[in-house]
Amino acid sequence: MNEGAEWIKKSLKIELSPLGERVAELLDDVFAGIYHIADQVREADWSNNLYIEIRCGRNFATYDGDLLTKLVFAAHQYAIRVEVNPRSNRYLTLIFHGRQRGGRGFEHHPTIEEAVKEWNRYHPKAEAAAMGKGGSQ
Repeated sequence: MNEGAEWIKKSLKIELSPLGERVAELLDDVFAGIYHIADQVREADWSNNLYIEIRCGRNFATYDGDLLTKLVFAAHQYAIRVEVNPRSNRYLTLIFHGRQRGGRGFEHHPTIEEAVKEWNRYHPKAEAAAMGKGGSQ
């Protein structure tokens, strides 16, 4: 564990805040090694404990080339809110805010199971369509 944070500390000689360490682990999982986005990692302020911002020039999708799905799953796993903003016609900015299990309002981050349960509660037609009970497949 802590492979992403350790890589940053050893290879780039950068100190990380507690949030920086969590985000490094999340990114290590999403990109199958944080060293795959080394240039973006060098540019980030890892000492900030309020948010970490990363420039990203990758394609994000839900299945083949599934970085978007991995990012969402990892955000729920690590209890980190991820905000995606346009940066230019080629780049996105990913902003990571630490959250916790429990808590109120903006402090809380659900597990993926809680998020799916909530989605199905408010979108029952989507669940039925996925089960082949309505709409085209």
